[in-house]
Amino acid sequence: MHYHLRTLERHGLVELGLLALAAQLVRDVGALITGAANAQKRVATLAIDSEVRFASAADRATFAEELRTA
Repeated sequence: MHYHLRTLERHGLVELGLLALAAQLVRDVGALITGAANAQKRVATLAIDSEVRFASAADRATFAEELRTA
């Protein structure tokens, strides 16, 4: 995951702050899974892998803003 995030950063698609957020997400999910295992509980998860393309930079910016506010 680190490699892919660095590649996105190199192309200007993510900023270092999102990398910190991704690292926090990994820590949080790890703690959640560990806690669930200790309590002998299951953790409900959902993962989505997708590729999104935009017709223009303006469309990308609109999507990013809508995603941010959601």
